[in-house]
Amino acid sequence: MSISPPEFHRNVFRYRPFAILWTGRMLSTLAIMIQSVTLGWQVYMTARLDHGVEESSFLVGMIGLAQFLPMFALALPAGEAADRYDRRKIMIFCGILHTFIGVAMTLLALDEKPHLTALFLVAGLFGVVRAYMMPPPAR
Repeated sequence: MSISPPEFHRNVFRYRPFAILWTGRMLSTLAIMIQSVTLGWQVYMTARLDHGVEESSFLVGMIGLAQFLPMFALALPAGEAADRYDRRKIMIFCGILHTFIGVAMTLLALDEKPHLTALFLVAGLFGVVRAYMMPPPAR
């Protein structure tokens, strides 16, 4: 069954591989956003145990920086990896690492007073995974 171009443009979700890709990408993006917000919230709540509002807010900003710096630093190596290796395998590996990050965040949330250093390490790993999950498009 071939789909003619005009029909294809009217309903792209009838093309099963695209529908699967789009759904997976949207769910993955939602999960990344949820993890990112949760990480910031954990840092704020942990910092509030020992610090004032100003310093806690500053640490939330630093957690954002801890996520961004690895993404920035690894942009070129991630693009090279995307060109050299199978992107599906890279995405699967990144998905597995995101799962481990989620488990680490859960374990840190179960601790009454997690160390801020551990949260910053998780944020750094989160940034590394995001760098490899979103390489520049192939040409």
